[in-house]
Amino acid sequence: MEQAPHLRPLDLSDLLDTTFRLYRNNFLTFLGIAALLQTPMLILQLLIGIFLNRGISTDMLQLMRELPAFDPGTDSFADLSIGNFAAYIGFSLALGLIQAVVVQQLVNGALANAISRRYMAQPISMLEAYNIGLSQIVALIVAGLIVYIITGFIASVVFGCGLLGSVFVMGTFVQQVGVGDGIGITPFMIMALLLLGLLVLGIGLVLLVAYVAIRLLFVPQAIIIEKKGVIDSLQRSWQLVRGSFWRVLGIVLVIYFLIQILIFIPTSSLEFAVGGVFNTPDAFVLRQSILTVVVYLIQILVLPFNLIAYTLLYYDLRVRKEGYDLQLRAASISSTYQSQP
Repeated sequence: MEQAPHLRPLDLSDLLDTTFRLYRNNFLTFLGIAALLQTPMLILQLLIGIFLNRGISTDMLQLMRELPAFDPGTDSFADLSIGNFAAYIGFSLALGLIQAVVVQQLVNGALANAISRRYMAQPISMLEAYNIGLSQIVALIVAGLIVYIITGFIASVVFGCGLLGSVFVMGTFVQQVGVGDGIGITPFMIMALLLLGLLVLGIGLVLLVAYVAIRLLFVPQAIIIEKKGVIDSLQRSWQLVRGSFWRVLGIVLVIYFLIQILIFIPTSSLEFAVGGVFNTPDAFVLRQSILTVVVYLIQILVLPFNLIAYTLLYYDLRVRKEGYDLQLRAASISSTYQSQP
């Protein structure tokens, strides 16, 4: 039986080095896990594009002829030729929702399972990674949905209240100071102050959503590795990050920018080139299909790297906060003594 590695606190260079090593040594397994559920979603997206291709091209050409003569005051929007285009967008949004709420969570769980097993020097295959039990599958989906709802609700409430508050404060300020040439403030100043307020609001909103997302970063690991339920996994991740928020955020940002440099910048150039070549209305579906393939390939490549880094960071926090390395050593010694005759 293989022994688990000697766990210890990891600094940033150790974490990145171990992440690259685990990904390199298990590349096909991790890639297969990420592709197993992503590939059917890609095929469905491409089939929708192929099925609606001719209708979308016809609609877009017809729409280009209709728009110059369209009068919103007298004409109905229902008369515009957007049926196939709307169907394409609707199906794409539905697939995107399934991707985010179901597929993404299951892939995260399977990868967390495989990464944890391989980090502990235990064998696991691509299909075994998905053998996580129905209760954990449900927990992954429900917990992921809760995280989306929480972050979305916070973003909506904060942005809505902030926007209304900015408009109210600006209106009150204008009423009291007045708008004039020499004694008050100009409309340009009002707009500048409003934009400045929205900028501050946007930065605060990003920080708040990032705070919640980072505190709930290790929900998949808590469900898969510790067999926690939905609420317990949310509480576990929140508690594990307590006192280490800025360190975890810094590592996540480093990983993000590293991926931008290694993958997203070249693929962005490819997307720009595709958009330049296939820029006619009748090539809309072809262009979108190529970009869809590119996006899915990026996800398949990036997901294992992200999950490896996050799972290693999860173990790092457990070692630092709970002495998890000492717990494993004690369990190993106890098991050795019990196996002796």
